[in-house]
Amino acid sequence: MFAARSHSPHRAPPARRRLSIETRLILLHLLVLCSLTLVLAVIQVGSLQKAVRQELGERALSTSRLVALLPEVVRGARAGTQDARLNAFVNRLREKVGADFIVVGDRRGVRLAHPQPDRLGKPMEGGDNAAPLAGRDIVSVARGSLGWSVRGKVPVLGADGTVVGAVSTGYLMPRVDALAGQAVRELMPWFVVALLVGVLGAVAVARLLKRAILNLEPHQIAALVHQQRGVLAALREGVLAVGPDGRVTLTNARAADLLRLAPGHSGRARGGRVARTGRRRRKRGAAQPGAAVRGPSRARERGAPAGRRVRRVRA
Repeated sequence: MFAARSHSPHRAPPARRRLSIETRLILLHLLVLCSLTLVLAVIQVGSLQKAVRQELGERALSTSRLVALLPEVVRGARAGTQDARLNAFVNRLREKVGADFIVVGDRRGVRLAHPQPDRLGKPMEGGDNAAPLAGRDIVSVARGSLGWSVRGKVPVLGADGTVVGAVSTGYLMPRVDALAGQAVRELMPWFVVALLVGVLGAVAVARLLKRAILNLEPHQIAALVHQQRGVLAALREGVLAVGPDGRVTLTNARAADLLRLAPGHSGRARGGRVARTGRRRRKRGAAQPGAAVRGPSRARERGAPAGRRVRRVRA
């Protein structure tokens, strides 16, 4: 047999180095785990932002209710005129409660108190003034003169129960985002722990799988299968592989021809279990291993040629 050599002046490019199956499994686990962690983090951030908005909205609503009951605020709203003392009084309250703004307006929605004095006398912004001026309490997220905020608005009621104005207490969205971010930072160590546990689990699973396949790579397993098929096809003798229960698990073409089985036959041998070889057969005076296989009976009846050699391998 002669091997042909190529005389091409160009050398074949070096084969790309393949990642081992262990590395690929670990990377796949990490990709899935990181994706899940990212999705969960996004969901958690959204949930925290919603919870913070709801909490600050309830706090703003409670503050507005208390401010709307103060006699100074009721008198100022009923009068409907600019009052520096009212504005200073409301701003001191704002600093004590830690709100970003407390705005008092008259029955027309014109500002009587505001953190920035240059905006006094102008209409309250946000598009959500109709409800408090109609006598209803609301919590809303709207954009006012200071930006987007979570606000609680209530009506200011006179002695006779009529609406004489409105009070709006709010927290700007940057504060909401900051509080949500703080909660996320507190949860971040747990996300890191989950990732570390996932990495260790991925490494353990990959090593167990690699050990189960005898430290072989997929391309090496494929090459062994091709070699096995080539060897079986080249043998002049018939070969059977039989499992512990007597089931034929593998045959080559020669064995299938001798026993008149379908090519690639796999299953329990027709007519019973495949005859045993070895010491037990020698005691009974049967043929030695490597001699003609005499079972199963129906294969004999169908005319498997006598004297032909069929080797049987028990898996």
